[in-house]
Amino acid sequence: MVVNYLEKIREKYQCELIELNLSLNKALSEQRENIEIIKLLESNDDPNFESFTPRPVNSFNKTKILELKEEQKVLEQKINDLKEKVESIEKEITEVTEVIRVAKECIF
Repeated sequence: MVVNYLEKIREKYQCELIELNLSLNKALSEQRENIEIIKLLESNDDPNFESFTPRPVNSFNKTKILELKEEQKVLEQKINDLKEKVESIEKEITEVTEVIRVAKECIF
């Protein structure tokens, strides 16, 4: 009875861990995509051209780069939070697994 209850708790934690890992992988993918887009936009920016024209050059690119860099900061914080949650859930799973092992030894 107790072992069944503990196994349900462990299963719940494992489901949470799977969801957290999916979210973490998604956030990491978004981060990599943003980095690549920033690199692409920065490579298209020609600072020498700005010296020869009174008009703003590539203002869209510059605005987009700033937006992406701000998004990177948010993603970085999200990734760190998710990593902490993953570590916490893994610790919980380890503890519950150990309690299940001890409980099984006491029963038999």
